[in-house]
Amino acid sequence: TFGFPYVTLAQLAAETSPTGASLIGYTGETVQAFLDSLQTAGSATGADLIGFLQSGTGAGALTAQAKMRQWTSPLDFRAKYDGTTDDTTAHQDALNYLASIGGGILICPSGKTVISATLTITTSGVSIYGQGRGQFNDSGTPAVAPTQFQWAGAAGIPMVSIAPGGTQALASCSIADIQFLGNGTNMASHGVLVSSCRQSI
Repeated sequence: TFGFPYVTLAQLAAETSPTGASLIGYTGETVQAFLDSLQTAGSATGADLIGFLQSGTGAGALTAQAKMRQWTSPLDFRAKYDGTTDDTTAHQDALNYLASIGGGILICPSGKTVISATLTITTSGVSIYGQGRGQFNDSGTPAVAPTQFQWAGAAGIPMVSIAPGGTQALASCSIADIQFLGNGTNMASHGVLVSSCRQSI
């Protein structure tokens, strides 16, 4: 036993309150409370409490939260990419978020996602990138599973639309490394329909 008042090593090794980390103080709270806060997703908690420093001269300190938010994925918005779940809302929410912060790239993972309504990009600087570079072929097994958008919507409408929400033409929008899969019963009109855009691919 040691310390305040007579805490044993066995107690500190225990995992449940009121033993273990709940007995150790840390800047006005217990270590248990601090560790619990790391599991919470919210301002001033979780990844906001963890530091990140890139190697190299001149690198500045960031929180883990700020670092991880440099990239946006549909998985951040609860997309499943399991080939059966309708992930339309997750993708559109992610695209809307990027539009709200002035643009960015939606990084889609490998795998098949189901889209049942047109995904719309109406703001300059918003792009969608997949993981299929150099992997699209009709035979053999690709080294990396490509990103596949499987259409499950109505016939005659595009899977993705890049078009301005107002009168101003869009710029710097792109889509790359994604395989668009049609639906034999209800074919989409286009994989990607681009209108009134410049400097876009």
